[in-house]
Amino acid sequence: MLKRGVILGLFRKLSISGCSKTSGCKACEDFRNEAYFSVRRSDGRRAQRSRRVFFNSLILPILFLLACSGQVRGPGTEGEMGRKTFIPQGTSQIVVYARSESPVVLPLVWEIRKIALNLADGRQVDLPASQTSLSLSAMRGGQSLLAISEVATGSYAGLTLFTREVSSEITGQPVSLGGSFVTVEHEFSVVGGNSKTLTLLMDLEYAGSPETAQEFIPVLTVEPEEHAPAGKVVYVANEQSSNISVIDKASKHVVYNVLVGTEPYALGADQRRRRLHIGDRKDGVLYEMDMVGNRLVKATEIDYVDEPVHIEPVDEEDMLMVVNYGSNSVYLMDSFSSRIMETIDVSEDPVDAVYSSLYNLGFVLSKRWGILSVLDFSTRPVMVDTTFRVEREPIGLAIDDTEEWLFISSSGSIDLTVFEIRRLGVESTVTVGLGAGDLAFDPSGRRLYICMMNTNEILCMDPFTGVMSFRVPLPSTPGKIMFEKDEKQVYVTVPEHNAVAVIDPMTQRIEHWIETGHSPSSIAVRL
Repeated sequence: MLKRGVILGLFRKLSISGCSKTSGCKACEDFRNEAYFSVRRSDGRRAQRSRRVFFNSLILPILFLLACSGQVRGPGTEGEMGRKTFIPQGTSQIVVYARSESPVVLPLVWEIRKIALNLADGRQVDLPASQTSLSLSAMRGGQSLLAISEVATGSYAGLTLFTREVSSEITGQPVSLGGSFVTVEHEFSVVGGNSKTLTLLMDLEYAGSPETAQEFIPVLTVEPEEHAPAGKVVYVANEQSSNISVIDKASKHVVYNVLVGTEPYALGADQRRRRLHIGDRKDGVLYEMDMVGNRLVKATEIDYVDEPVHIEPVDEEDMLMVVNYGSNSVYLMDSFSSRIMETIDVSEDPVDAVYSSLYNLGFVLSKRWGILSVLDFSTRPVMVDTTFRVEREPIGLAIDDTEEWLFISSSGSIDLTVFEIRRLGVESTVTVGLGAGDLAFDPSGRRLYICMMNTNEILCMDPFTGVMSFRVPLPSTPGKIMFEKDEKQVYVTVPEHNAVAVIDPMTQRIEHWIETGHSPSSIAVRL
């Protein structure tokens, strides 16, 4: 048996010569922990470990040395590329998007085989490609997710996209590429615990007309990063711009844009943890953004997520209710790890959800058959306690600050449903008109704001008596609505005009008109 000191000395030499990282390497730490072949017993004698531990402790450092050697040369053809290697995974994350900046919409499909991050010494780290086929004509004004991957913390020199082919969407014929890979030289660092987002802007060069292009050369640059704003802000998800607009509440202007996802749709603000959860309606990815620094800290790809349309934080349980419109289900996810804890099947086409901390109940509204599902969070697993039939084509839920009353709007009925939470039953209905949409309460509980989709207006009323206070007309159909408690003002998205209207209940008119990205879908506030 070799002595412990000899083995440790050999291991140190192997570690120093084989690993390029000076500190923070998880694999090195694991090897150091495994390098001890004996442990002290309470009586002072040594207890020898098994031969398997000895084998792992001696052989694995050698394998690690072999894996960490090699370099990459480029750019050029793939045959010119050197031997690749991998670096140990850490606790950081890289998210890569592609965005077409071409003034001409090219009917081309670009097939990407794989993506790799480049190290300063020439080595590469392969990333699993989430999206391998890019339709350039469909990317106009938006972006496509290329990769989400765990990587080691540290600095990188850029990244390389290995291409397969380009073909015409019209003829289906292949188009010539300038090479088998494209390298982007852009130095960046990945910090532990945060996601690093890179958005590749494609400046396209081609020979011939867009329809008959004979050669396609993508010239890639990286979208510059902006500085996060300070102060109190409002967040708006722009579904067709692939970003989140950050509105400064003092100036009533968009002061910052966060590029997130392909079609960001649902927003859920966790005020206790200062996290904004974002659901991508197209890719089925859940993003988590730090509301203090306005930076992405996590992106989670979830299998079988089909159109997440609403995210409801359940702070008392450290959970998220993610409503999946396409799969008729609700995911209960851990707020910290983004792990799916339970999947709850509900009625067809769920569109909205709210949570009552007073009664520890969740409510999910399904549009197809007009079903309200009640989830009991006091049981494990959480299950549907009961269901209720409400008005036709329900679309919106709102709960008052006392958490005693739940109000349900219906686009297919002229009535608003008043539901008593304490006894779990429908109390009454109030006539509001056809085409009621999203709802919002003010803190007093005596004013309910309703998006009227048929008449393009915001209606303010007492939901218990049905008395109308006022109406505010809009230039087109309202989307989502939110009552901002600090300002005592109402924010309404107007998707067709790519804007948010700010209504003052005192003057009963639109006081501010804020231009956002394309098709604003959801709205949330940082308190």
